[in-house]
Amino acid sequence: MADGNGGFIGIQNAPTAGVSVPGIWTMDEVCRAKRAGLWPGGGLDSYTKLLAHFDGADGATSATEIVTGSSFTFEGNAQLDTAQSVFGGSSLLLDGSGDAVYTASSPGHGIGSADFAIECRVMFNGLPGSGTFMCFMSSGWDVSGQNGHFFGVSNSSGTRQIVFYWSTNGTATSSVVVNWTPSTGVWYHVVITRSGTTGRFFVDGTQVGSNQTISATIHTSTAAYRIGSTGNNNHYLNGWIDECRLSVGTPRWTANFTPQPSPYS
Repeated sequence: MADGNGGFIGIQNAPTAGVSVPGIWTMDEVCRAKRAGLWPGGGLDSYTKLLAHFDGADGATSATEIVTGSSFTFEGNAQLDTAQSVFGGSSLLLDGSGDAVYTASSPGHGIGSADFAIECRVMFNGLPGSGTFMCFMSSGWDVSGQNGHFFGVSNSSGTRQIVFYWSTNGTATSSVVVNWTPSTGVWYHVVITRSGTTGRFFVDGTQVGSNQTISATIHTSTAAYRIGSTGNNNHYLNGWIDECRLSVGTPRWTANFTPQPSPYS
């Protein structure tokens, strides 16, 4: 909402670290908070173990994983698309059939017993059919003996759910799920976090479902980290994905929050 001076009405003071900030910010407040490193949820910091902006030219088949500086390998028809994006003018387009990207495993991708947050921006072009999954981000999932973790969406007999699976030994699996009703053609900020032994799903900054229990030490996979599918080339995402981040050592959020309106930096 504009004020009489051509600015915007919002919260008048930048927040303290770790405080969730509802409502509208002025551009000056956004800039001051980012410069001070006070935007709730952080940015590219020591907890960030994987970060993908997927910025680039339309149709490009290359992108950089920001933390390690390594390049993603593109599979199938995976490509950058300037027609849809949250930040940076492009996102990763995946058609749901053979498309994904991956980067080599890094020790930082292991969660173990630490707090964590796994998040991305996603817009569906199609949704999973009954009995199927679509993967947002996964570490070694479906690679024999290498299951680490899997974050995505499923369809259980017509009920769609946001899901997080993990393994403690690379083979046996456990999961937490909550019902979620996404639509096609809408950008969502989707997050799974763990603080202590409490897991929480958030969509667009609002917790979805009740608190979950994730008390296990999660297996550290040495297989590739994948975006848009699992390691056996399954559970393909049909849509666009942007601003993917894996954080280890912090849950980033433990209550409802306002998603950051700019890329993590």
